[in-house]
Amino acid sequence: MPIIIAAKTLTTHIVGVEIDPDMAGLARENVARNGLENRITVMNADLRALADVYPEGAFSVVISNPPYRKAGAGRPSPIEARETARAESATLTELLRVSRRLAGACGRIFYVYPVARLQEMLEECGAAALRPKRLRFMRAKADATAKFFMIELGAEGGLSIEETILTRREDGKA
Repeated sequence: MPIIIAAKTLTTHIVGVEIDPDMAGLARENVARNGLENRITVMNADLRALADVYPEGAFSVVISNPPYRKAGAGRPSPIEARETARAESATLTELLRVSRRLAGACGRIFYVYPVARLQEMLEECGAAALRPKRLRFMRAKADATAKFFMIELGAEGGLSIEETILTRREDGKA
């Protein structure tokens, strides 16, 4: 994700966080191969520890595409790295708390989450003193039900629900 953000924005410094040491190593390798070491830092860390590393409001934008499945729910993968990528190591409550601290009063927070957890997201946002600003559903086909949503959060609210987007082109390609 940091490489895509670097390619599409003028952001001067991006911090990527990956809990899996092997995946963090691969991310660092990709950053180096793309010549982006001066703009992207990849940390091998648990997101819950970030509140102790960075001061409140250290980031203007916090983006997360976290594991969607609650730990212990669903069918676990026998491959440890895949399970780490798919099941929460930090709860939604913890993710919101850390994101709120890192973004501070002026920063913006962006997540992608499954629609099945939308109500939980909205309830937890209220508990974390975060307000939804924008909400957009995503679906694979024009006639399909939305499976995911993108949400922008901040200390101030005023919810705008945007038009649903297709995640695949009409020809079936992503």
